[in-house]
Amino acid sequence: MTRLKHASNAPELWFADFDGTYLGEQIDFLPKEHDPICHELEKLYPEILKEVSFLWVNPNAFNNYDLFDDKQFPVGSWKKIVLKVWGITLKSNSAQFPIIASLLLNYRKRVTSCQITRLAPNSLIKPHCGETNSIIRIHLGLNVPDCSIEECGIRVGASKKQWNNGKVLCFLDATDHEVWNNSQFYRYVLIVDVLRPDFQSRASLICSRIIISQAIFMVLISLRLKKLAQMIPSQVLAFLAHIFRYPIALISFILNYRINDRANQH
Repeated sequence: MTRLKHASNAPELWFADFDGTYLGEQIDFLPKEHDPICHELEKLYPEILKEVSFLWVNPNAFNNYDLFDDKQFPVGSWKKIVLKVWGITLKSNSAQFPIIASLLLNYRKRVTSCQITRLAPNSLIKPHCGETNSIIRIHLGLNVPDCSIEECGIRVGASKKQWNNGKVLCFLDATDHEVWNNSQFYRYVLIVDVLRPDFQSRASLICSRIIISQAIFMVLISLRLKKLAQMIPSQVLAFLAHIFRYPIALISFILNYRINDRANQH
């Protein structure tokens, strides 16, 4: 396992933008003691399991990832239910999972995204880097196949691990990673993305940058202009992120406030 650097020599903030490769820190899996939310997730697992177990028999509850994703194979094999995405909480989805939503509320200043994911049998997610090096991705095993790592597992950097129900895995999302499920069973995992402390003060800018780049990417891909998307300078994306930073932050605040207010009423 690799430990993160101290703030005194923190890495430069990095964004993948359009399929970029992270060449910075060589960090793979991190000890779960790295973040207190890991302990909370494992502690709450029995309660979380009760509120998500209906998903095992309700495949229509999941949405396809986006149609522009070319990392999953076969297409449509990885599906998800998004509770929060880059600082914006999805009210209708969060209402279905009050235990998870309550946890996200307690850590709202650090959690950028959260989703319940399902990976189909005989499928994989190809090697890729996450959107930014500011994120530590946490996986909580919800309902995972009881099999060998060769059948179902994850590689981050040069290290491989497999999931266990009720246990977490943590890794730097920017590090090249891939996932496979060669078993005959579905794999269910809760994903929680948290900001690294070194980047906490730039949370709104980071979320704005990702939202802007993803929006531009999807529009240009739908117009079959992928090469044009990959040619957009990072300076342009940074400029747009600064322009839309406060409107996006305001939308996020309003949506989160409404959910918080509703929770207090109950």
